[in-house]
Amino acid sequence: MKLRLTIQKEIDSVLDSTCFSSDDFIRYFGDDDIDDLIRITFLHNQTYYFTANRALHIYRIEMSPGEITANKTMLVDSLDEVFRTIPRWTSEVRSELKAEKDLNREVNELRELISEQLGEQTKDEEFTVEEINALREKFSRLEEKVRKLEEDQIITSTQFREFKDGIERVSEDIEYYPKETWLRTAPNKIVKLVVSIGKSKEGRKVLADGARKLLGLD
Repeated sequence: MKLRLTIQKEIDSVLDSTCFSSDDFIRYFGDDDIDDLIRITFLHNQTYYFTANRALHIYRIEMSPGEITANKTMLVDSLDEVFRTIPRWTSEVRSELKAEKDLNREVNELRELISEQLGEQTKDEEFTVEEINALREKFSRLEEKVRKLEEDQIITSTQFREFKDGIERVSEDIEYYPKETWLRTAPNKIVKLVVSIGKSKEGRKVLADGARKLLGLD
């Protein structure tokens, strides 16, 4: 089933009325092998999509991102309601794009701060016992911060376990790597761990602050 050209133009008009334009989207209107009656995909990140299909007098909408969750499914009674939902979806796309940029900026700033701090440290071949104990004490404090995120249900138990395992490996490597090698590899691992569990703004902030303290940045 293919939508009439009039309806296609109306959908394009709705998209043009949002913070984007219709040219920012790949639009399908039942005119190929895709089953969806309407499928709109954000051109610049195709994990973001909006679909609508009709069953009798009901329209089933699926969209990513949703207003709260990553994906959302809903039923509406008319094509007009489908049209009204499109701007709400594009608003969520805009919010996600801003969040992605904020996260990238936070990660880059964290990496720069860590690299700057480590560049000021001595390049002795091995860590002293005192240095190892001090670092491991800081690892322990960071782990407690992350455990609190799990307790507050900001992150899942799986995310906490993966973070804990990663930190333990970094901690173990202190004794086996040359000091300069550890100082070069540990920041990259820590940044990855921060990114992997920083699924919320609050989680990212707590972890970024913890990572700075971990390496003596605060």
